[in-house]
Amino acid sequence: MHNSQEMLSYFLPEGALNYFNCTNIRMIENVIHISLTEKECVPEIPKEHRGKKVTTKGFKDFSVEDFPVRGKKVKLLLRRRVWKIEGVKELLKRDIPITFPNTKLQKEFAVFLKGGDRKGTSGNFTSSENI
Repeated sequence: MHNSQEMLSYFLPEGALNYFNCTNIRMIENVIHISLTEKECVPEIPKEHRGKKVTTKGFKDFSVEDFPVRGKKVKLLLRRRVWKIEGVKELLKRDIPITFPNTKLQKEFAVFLKGGDRKGTSGNFTSSENI
């Protein structure tokens, strides 16, 4: 028998549970909402800022449209951590490859919708953008 984390991994983008913990699953108006919160793991610090204090500065939330499950639309609600490096104006976040470039679609779903495996399709649909 599989454990619940392993079963959940079959329904999420590949590798999502490496970066996120599932915090909630609920059905709202025939849409499955899966909430994922980024694990508290400090991203790689640029060389010029190593040794400076790094603190978490909360979350930036967004949603990603995903494949239907048993005929129901799926919406992934992602809570991304943002980090502050002491003395640096810009916030820092981890590179997590889940969405397709310039979309809020999970990369495999975007390829499916675009027909990435059909002849005559332009563009490279195998790359991913970091969110």
